[in-house]
Amino acid sequence: MNDVQNDSKQAEATMADAATGAVLGIVDAASHPVSTARREIRKLEDRGQPVNRKVTRQVERNLGEAVETTGEFLDGTIPEKFVLSGIRLVKNTARRRDLVGNVAYRTLVVLNGGLEMTLRTLNRLENASEPPTRPAKSRSTGTARPATRKRPTVTVRAKTKATTTRKRVTKAAHSVRTTVRNTARKTA
Repeated sequence: MNDVQNDSKQAEATMADAATGAVLGIVDAASHPVSTARREIRKLEDRGQPVNRKVTRQVERNLGEAVETTGEFLDGTIPEKFVLSGIRLVKNTARRRDLVGNVAYRTLVVLNGGLEMTLRTLNRLENASEPPTRPAKSRSTGTARPATRKRPTVTVRAKTKATTTRKRVTKAAHSVRTTVRNTARKTA
C-alpha cells in the first residue's frame, strides 16, 4: 500500500515539474522569440541532416543507374538485346534433330524471309524519301568579301644611323674591356 502511495506522490511531482517546465518554456519563448526560434531550428536541423545526407547519397547512386538504363532503352539497345537473346534461343533449339528443332528451324526461315522483304521495302522507302538537291543560293550584288582575311604586314624596323653607331660603340667598349683584362692578367 505504501508503494502505491509513493508511486502516486512521484507521479504528482513529475506532472507538476512537467507543467512548470512547459510554463517556463512558454514564458521564455514569449520573452525571447527570435533566439527560441533559432534554437528550435538548430535542433530540427541536427535531427534532419543525417537523414538528408543518406537520402541524397541514395538518390545520387540510383540516378546514375537510372540515366544509363533509360538511355539504353531509348536508343533501342535493351529491346534489341531481348529480341536477339530470344532469337539465339530459337536458333539453339533449331540445331536439335527432332520435331521441336524442325519447328524452330522453319520459324527462323519464315522470320528471315519476312525480314529480308521488310528490309528491301525499307530501303526503297529510304531512297524515295531522300530530299532533292537544291540549287545553290545566288549571291547578292553587293561587294564581294575576300575568301580569306588579310593578315597585317609586319613592319621591319629600319636601321637608323644612331642604331648603327650604338652597336659600334658597344663593340668597341667590349674590346677595350677585354684588352684591359688581358693586360691586367699579364702584369699580375
